[in-house]
Amino acid sequence: MYDSDSSILVDMFEEQCAIRMIWPRHVAPGAVRDAFNQITRYLNQNDCPIHVIVDIRSEPNFPVVETAVHALAGPQRHANLAGWLVVGSSPAARKIEGLLTQVTRKETVQWFDTEEEALEAARALKQKNG
Repeated sequence: MYDSDSSILVDMFEEQCAIRMIWPRHVAPGAVRDAFNQITRYLNQNDCPIHVIVDIRSEPNFPVVETAVHALAGPQRHANLAGWLVVGSSPAARKIEGLLTQVTRKETVQWFDTEEEALEAARALKQKNG
């Protein structure tokens, strides 16, 4: 169940073959693990490369280590992860990006100002990749 005050919303945009992840300002304990587990379930259920559109415009209080650990343990190394399309920016999010890139040696994050820009990129990348 999604509690807009403390849970991280994860849902599927089937027509774009993309997953949407919306972070609240205040993140509940366990919400990070649950969100990345849900993303991994979506990745397991699909046979196409999937982008994750990550909306951080609420300026969430990221638990940096927990976020990086759960991303690395699940989605970041999954064969179906096409990449992360991040809407908004923060120093903590940039730090997480750096950790993911350092560990995996793959640059998988793109940055956008609006969800519309990220959706357009997901559509274009889906068409390019078939």
